[in-house]
Amino acid sequence: MMTVFHEGQPVRLTFAGRTVNACVVLASGNGHSLALEFEALLGGYAGMMPVLWDDEAGAFRDLITQELAENAPSDPKNPGNRPQHRPQNSEGEI
Repeated sequence: MMTVFHEGQPVRLTFAGRTVNACVVLASGNGHSLALEFEALLGGYAGMMPVLWDDEAGAFRDLITQELAENAPSDPKNPGNRPQHRPQNSEGEI
């Protein structure tokens, strides 16, 4: 079952054998496509990764190589090095 993530939500991203703290910076209304921001070089992605939901696999896949990308909500008790994301209002202002 798919977890619907929202903009500004901290997540744990596992990709290419590595797990990092990330933040959802863009999310479609149904949560099937996300842009994730993180402070790392992760499988060729430098700081940002687009992912799409794959119903058959029951998981997200990165947009370029279609490799599985596991996203899980971050533990609020242990935020780690979560990127600082400031949500914007509808006019794009912080």
